[in-house]
Parts: sequence; structure tokens; C-alpha cells
Amino acid sequence: LKRCSHAYSLEMEDQMSYDLKWSPLTNSSTAALIAEEPVKSAFVYTSMASLNESIFLGYLAMYSGGGYIFNLGDDPDSVVPNLDELQRLGWIDHFTRAIFVELSVWNANSNLMSSLTLCLE
Repeated sequence: LKRCSHAYSLEMEDQMSYDLKWSPLTNSSTAALIAEEPVKSAFVYTSMASLNESIFLGYLAMYSGGGYIFNLGDDPDSVVPNLDELQRLGWIDHFTRAIFVELSVWNANSNLMSSLTLCLE
């Protein structure tokens, strides 16, 4: 990275909702409308309580269970175009401290389910 931002702490975590490209929302009620569109919803903050999550202890810091979320969904044809759009819009930038990838896999033959949370700092 060519530039750094301040040290991360739970108290300093950004909990604002934004428009595309991290632009400030002009109206707070707009966040509810934006949340209905997958790519735009990635710029809307979701709280730890509404996600029913808890604090996550990473290698470099402790993170709240809330944040800016993009759900890959269940349509394989839309995943790559949506990720390309998020990249174009700068969703992951120099202020990004960690990326959490959560997935679940079900093996039909053994009827077992596994869940994984991968933290990239």
C-alpha cells in the first residue's frame, strides 16, 4: 500500500452507510432503498446485532461482527460480474482492515455440513 490509515479499534470502526464509491448518502432513508440491490447494499453498514454475530479475534486486531457485507448469492452467473463491479467501485480500499469470507458446504453422500469463516487481514 502506498498510504496508511490510523490504527484500527472497535471504538473507531466506521458504522456509516454510503452510496456507491463510498460517497456520503444525501438522505438517510436512502440506505433502505440501496439495501435492496446487491452491489449497492455492500456500501450499507450492517450491525453486529442485526447479523446475530459476535466479536471476532483476528491475528492483528479484534473486529466487531458488523460491517459492510456482500452476499455472493446463489446465481453463479452473477458472482463474477458483481465482484468486478465492486472492484470498479473501490469497495475494498486502503481503509479495509479485514475481509471475512463465510461459507457452508454440505456433503449429500455423508449428510454432513461444514461451515468456515476465513479472515484475511
